[in-house]
Order: sequence, then C-alpha cells, then structure tokens
Amino acid sequence: MSKPKSDLKLRERAKEHLEQAKSLLASPTETNICYAALELRLCIECLAYRLLELYKPQSSFEAISKWQPDKMLKELVAVAGGVTSDLVIKIDFPGAETVEATEKRPDVKWVRSNWQALGSFLHTPTIHQMSKGRKKDSADAEARLQAIIEELDRIFSSEIFDIVLEFGTAWPCSCGFMINRSPHWLASNNRTSCSECGTEYEVYAADNEIRYRPIVIDWLCSECGTKNEIPIHKIKSNAECKCSFCGTNYKLKEQFRITKKT
Repeated sequence: MSKPKSDLKLRERAKEHLEQAKSLLASPTETNICYAALELRLCIECLAYRLLELYKPQSSFEAISKWQPDKMLKELVAVAGGVTSDLVIKIDFPGAETVEATEKRPDVKWVRSNWQALGSFLHTPTIHQMSKGRKKDSADAEARLQAIIEELDRIFSSEIFDIVLEFGTAWPCSCGFMINRSPHWLASNNRTSCSECGTEYEVYAADNEIRYRPIVIDWLCSECGTKNEIPIHKIKSNAECKCSFCGTNYKLKEQFRITKKT
C-alpha cells in the first residue's frame, strides 16, 4: 500500500472548510447558516476530489473531467470498487498483539444526498414555492448541517488516512502515465482510457494474460497511399493529423450523410 503525495492539500483544505462551518454555526443566523452550508459543500468536494487524486491510476479520464463529486465518486467506485468504504488495516507482529487502524471515508450515497441537500440552502425558494407557503426554516437547516458535521467529524477522526491498496493490472500509456485497473473492473469491462491524456484502450485476455492495445482508426494518405492510424479520442471536428510517411497535413471534418433505411 502507498500514500501518494498531494500538492493540492485537499484534505487540509477540507478540514479548514469544516472548521469554518462550525465557527459560523456558533451564531446560527440565516446568513451564517447559508455560508456554513457553502463551507460544508466545499469540504465534501475536497474529500471527494482527494479520493479521486489517490486513485487516479485506476480512474477514467471521464471521471476526472466531471466536477460533481457524487457523479465522480459513483464512476470511481465502478472502476476501483469499494474506494468509498471505510478501510481497515490490520498488521500482525510476531509475539505481539495485532495492530488495527481504520480510515473512515465518505460513502458515495451519503455524498450524493448531502452535497445536493446543501445546495438547496444556498438558494431562495422559487416564487412558486413561496406562493405555496414554503419558507426557509433555520432550525431544520441548522439540524441538517449539524448532522453533516457529525459525519465529517467521524471521517476526520480516522487514525490513518490517504491509504491506497496497490493491486490489479498496470501498463504504461504512450504519454508515460501508468494505468492501473482493479480485478473488480477487469471482471466486467474491456475498454478504458488514460487518466492523464485520454487515450482509449481495449483490454482483453490472451494466453492467460491481460493485454491491452490503443483503440485507433486506420486511414490512407491520399498523396502516397500510406496506411496511418489516429487514436479514437483525437477524432473530433477540425482536429489535425499528418501522414507518417510523406508528412501531408490533414484536417478532420464532421459530415452527415442521408442513407436509405434498410
């Protein structure tokens, strides 16, 4: 297992947001409750993004590009499996008691429910809602925020944190990034992408081994007839490429065709 370095200091930032929320709720005015909800929302986002940072080699490029923490964690769980569950580490020492420590993590369902709920405290009820008699209830809002703080305190009470179990199949991408996919993912998937550059790969079994190959589209140069390849993730309108033999430059254009329905 390992503990990757973080230049973003996401866990530290999450803790700061949590403490700021507690400070605001010490005087639970309507304005302070609103700002406390924002701080807690930022805290949850930082914790979620730290998990993504830890498991970046096992994540997909699509997950990194999604800013919503609930959707990002849902995809990360699908790839790595169990990353939002509490992690218990046990170490046996000969002739001594077993040492046990737990890293407490935010559950993806909890993140989805509470991150979205916190967003509702940041908005004024719509005219339709107000016409139906809906008003902001400061007491209910404060109770919900305190319940969220209780779970965040549980997470920050972890004896250990930022633990990553190294497992699965790894291979180097053409950009130099090391891609890692867990057995959980490999059991039901055959396609993935590099978290660094977006290159897509087909993953398959052959000769009792897990193998991989970039997904590309073949094309012929109209000038010299050379067969070329272009990675599928680079196929987009106005993208440029050139022949590997004669150097002729090309630009991709998106076209629509009407064909007879069969």
